[in-house]
Amino acid sequence: MKKFKAFAAVLAAIALAMGSVTAVQAAGQTLTLGATQKPVNLAADQGEYGQFVWYYQAVYDTVLRQSENGTIIPGLATSWKYNKKQTVLTLNIRRGVRFSDGTALTGGAIAKNLTANKTKNGPNAAQLTSMKSAVGTGTSQVVITLTETDPAFLNYLANAAGLIASPKTIGRASAAASPIGSGPYILNKAKTRAGSKYVYSANPTYWDRANRAYDNLVINVYADQTAMVNALRSGAIQGGAVSDNAAANSLKKAGNKSSSSYLDAFGIYFSDRSGKKNSCIAKKEVRQAINMAFDRKQLVKAIGGGEGIATAQYFPTYNAGYNRELDKLYPYNLTRAKSLMTAGGYANGCEISMPTAAGFFGETVYAVIKSQLGQIGITVKEVPEGNTFFANILGNKYDAYLMQFDRASDPWQLLNAHITPKAQWNIDGFETPRVTKLIASYKKATAEKRPAILKKINKSVTEDAWFAVWYAKKSNFVYKGITIDAPQAGSNFPYLYNIG
Repeated sequence: MKKFKAFAAVLAAIALAMGSVTAVQAAGQTLTLGATQKPVNLAADQGEYGQFVWYYQAVYDTVLRQSENGTIIPGLATSWKYNKKQTVLTLNIRRGVRFSDGTALTGGAIAKNLTANKTKNGPNAAQLTSMKSAVGTGTSQVVITLTETDPAFLNYLANAAGLIASPKTIGRASAAASPIGSGPYILNKAKTRAGSKYVYSANPTYWDRANRAYDNLVINVYADQTAMVNALRSGAIQGGAVSDNAAANSLKKAGNKSSSSYLDAFGIYFSDRSGKKNSCIAKKEVRQAINMAFDRKQLVKAIGGGEGIATAQYFPTYNAGYNRELDKLYPYNLTRAKSLMTAGGYANGCEISMPTAAGFFGETVYAVIKSQLGQIGITVKEVPEGNTFFANILGNKYDAYLMQFDRASDPWQLLNAHITPKAQWNIDGFETPRVTKLIASYKKATAEKRPAILKKINKSVTEDAWFAVWYAKKSNFVYKGITIDAPQAGSNFPYLYNIG
């Protein structure tokens, strides 16, 4: 009990005080949302979802769409069909659609975009790795050939990898600030203040106007959670993500609603497991030690406001690969953690670099990290980050970083986010022979055999400490005066076409 009380004492010592309208009624009104991050590049081939989703969905359509429960539904493609081997996908393209510059949508335009989305080194290029070619046949069909079966390919076409821009803008530098799509809105550059406020006006030629609930869209960027909460409290915005559960509960008591889920895996993620930077993180034993340096249940109470589910695995409970027993793998044990440091060759400790985003996560959690890792001999070199936070993480500038990652409902999409060698967030391309072999087996396996393979992947990844997940974080999208039927599967942010 002493070690648990000691951990709680550390937390206590450094803790800081922390009505609906219909689419018809909303037409002509303005939807105002709050975001905590600004987009770096608005070109479709550089687009990304997550907390950036609205900037891109405002201007661009995607090949396919997703309902709130994750079901794939028509988008720019009205129907689709695979061949027997599921390596050739034929899309039938919606007729009569035009981009806001007047260019007609064709199968060739879709094919050109998908090729650019794969080859322009955007954040989601890895999602299209299996795409060998995309060819427009006539004006209203696209044939996509895959190098191998990709179980999540349709999901990707409904995600940022499926964003479609006017073919005249592809590859042009101007697309970064002047996006042209066939989506519900057009960026109003005269009223937009890059980095703080993005204003969109209704696209007069939008093909799906009947389902565009609002004629105007404004996305305000807030530097931190305090500003976001204040904007929601004052009514300056109609919706925004609130990471502080106490603040979210306070807003609900004040008359707001909340769309909540336990989608995010919150904790420490590693960037140098492969040892390319000669970091101690490359040692499995050091990563295991880091896992044992934190009392997850205490973190849920002190950092998560008591609203979270302690877990040691990246796989969520709604994934067939989840294994309850793995959550017992890394109990809080500083003595054992120190022994693991010695076994890994770092009896005298080591230093790791980590970026900080205190404006979003708060100061408390970083103080906890420094304190707990310090007790097992790891010195944390903190680097305060601003708008370059994500870019520098993806650029492999750091050894580890604190993050909350949403976890896709589709198993293959989840693997391709963090675990496959070319996954966007597998920053150093880390792999082990066992996991690589299992991934290959999963792709070829029948639906009946895949759950067992997922469990093996999860077990290997967790035992080798690919991550140091703390808990499934309760995420809140707080809103008032708009309609959200259900949380968006695989996302903490409702999609624009699902907001009423």
